[in-house]
Amino acid sequence: MVRYRNLLDCIESPLVAINKDLQIVYCNAAYARLAGQAVDAIIGQKWLDVLPELVGSNTQDAYMQALETGRMGSVESKVSHRFFIERIYTTPDGLVSVFDDVSAARRFEAVAQELGSKYHEVFDESWDSIFLLDTYTTEILHMNRSACEMFGYSREELARLNIGNLCPEEPPYSGEEFMRWLRMSSDSRSQSMEWRMRDRSGRVFWIEVKSKRVVFEDRTRLMASIRDINPVKLASEKLRHSRDTYEDFFYNASDMIFVHDLGGNLISVNPAAERITGYSVAELVRMNIQELSAGDSLELLRGFQYQRLAPGRHINYELSVVTKWDTCAHLDVSIWPLYVNGKTVAVQGIARSVTRLKEEMTRLTISEQDLKGLVYSLPDATMAIDMEGKVVVWNKAMERLTGIKASDMLGRGNFEYALAFYETRRPIMVDLVLRPEEVRQYYKVIEVDDYTVISEFKTPKLRGEGRNLWGRAMPWYSKEGRLLGAIESLRDVTERHTILQNHKQWLRESEGQGKQLIAALNSLGASVLTYDKNGKINAATEAMASWLGYQKSSQLVGKELKIVLGARAAKKLLNSQPNIDSLEWICKDGSKMTAAVEVQNIPHESQFSGGMIRIL
Repeated sequence: MVRYRNLLDCIESPLVAINKDLQIVYCNAAYARLAGQAVDAIIGQKWLDVLPELVGSNTQDAYMQALETGRMGSVESKVSHRFFIERIYTTPDGLVSVFDDVSAARRFEAVAQELGSKYHEVFDESWDSIFLLDTYTTEILHMNRSACEMFGYSREELARLNIGNLCPEEPPYSGEEFMRWLRMSSDSRSQSMEWRMRDRSGRVFWIEVKSKRVVFEDRTRLMASIRDINPVKLASEKLRHSRDTYEDFFYNASDMIFVHDLGGNLISVNPAAERITGYSVAELVRMNIQELSAGDSLELLRGFQYQRLAPGRHINYELSVVTKWDTCAHLDVSIWPLYVNGKTVAVQGIARSVTRLKEEMTRLTISEQDLKGLVYSLPDATMAIDMEGKVVVWNKAMERLTGIKASDMLGRGNFEYALAFYETRRPIMVDLVLRPEEVRQYYKVIEVDDYTVISEFKTPKLRGEGRNLWGRAMPWYSKEGRLLGAIESLRDVTERHTILQNHKQWLRESEGQGKQLIAALNSLGASVLTYDKNGKINAATEAMASWLGYQKSSQLVGKELKIVLGARAAKKLLNSQPNIDSLEWICKDGSKMTAAVEVQNIPHESQFSGGMIRIL
């Protein structure tokens, strides 16, 4: 009985369960209203204490006979001026009785009995539409005021009609079929059915009709009592449609839909629960929801007080369950209370599997951590800002370069990162991607390729001194192509810059000395040329140019050494091999000449920087 309590509570007819001691063990809300008491007050009372008017009645005899024989039966009872046919079913513990209200039928019979003496009074005072018809032709002989109001005709107009004329002639609701059914009425008991009728305006509506043969003014007539049930019928149809829609949603939903009692015992689940948990529906309705739960979710469920759930309130929570396959499934759950007579009787909920989302979030978190680890481990100093200009990346190399910890810089904006390099807050190269107009005034851009900006610049304040930096800045996009900010990588090239500047100074000095030397050699008529470490001729005497067939020495300057000596000999010279006493030369016209030479390397800071060749 407890297992099916929710189902029994939904039955609209009064229902009561009595044990063999005639003690009430269950009743629904309809029975409680009939008895005029609350359900909780009735449970446990003796049946005859609740309905003392049935003491010594046929109902008591029928109950006792059912308990003694174990056979089902029925009996007509009268309770609080209402008439019921009770269907009595025996159970192992006692009996269950379901009440069918037949008060309307009994009122109809009472009307028929009173027609002879109170015909007009009964007719006009009845709420139902009542017609007296010819037994064979079903012509309308008499009708009450309610009939005129229901169909919109006067008494005189209805008296000229056949009852079949009030049918809509929509199959199967034809006048002929309705008249045939009326002629089947007996004089012993009334018959009833639902039908469709049409009023004077053409409105088609549902009715409930009861008919019976009666004796009126010494003649047998047909009496038909009609009640407009169109609102009820439409509501019932809407309810049926809603129920069908719910059942379709329940059985075909991809999310798990469930109902459990206040103890967490599952009462109902849809097929989606099988796919999510691995258990069949039959297995699940024998389980408690806590049996499925894992880890912290079990503690969460144990803390719920379902009886205190407020009406209309939904509670959302995340639940981890252990499936039949011994795997963990993550569910996003929403629950709400179910009420009967103002009391919470069960909990309904819907659960959506978010396992894949959880796994993807975990994977993304790991990927994000790996990416952050990669960025923080890059050998180049790297920083990134978002679209608001706030620092979101400041790696270890940047900490070493600037002496500022990431914890002191992350989340900072308003150009605070510029203070690591300059005296004031100002745009730096990373801002060139987002605000190019502002930054170009501060930097000389070396290269711009695919939105990547490369520049070399000097900073006056880096760890308290001026340093030369090389940088690369580029936009930062999401996987979907959305601009997230900008990234900048920096290298300290101060030493390289110093070496380069020294080398340039030496070249300038060497060039001046070389010009003086060439001028002196020209005055002596010597055949000499010099070359750099890259194999380019950087000076030659006029005698050397004339010997090779050139009009001026300037025609040799800038040419590759291999043009006048060949690739093999040029390679030997560039590999610092001075032990060469003769070389084969290639003249301007392509002819070749061999001459004794003296080769001398020109060093710079103990490094090979070029050489000089003199023809002996």
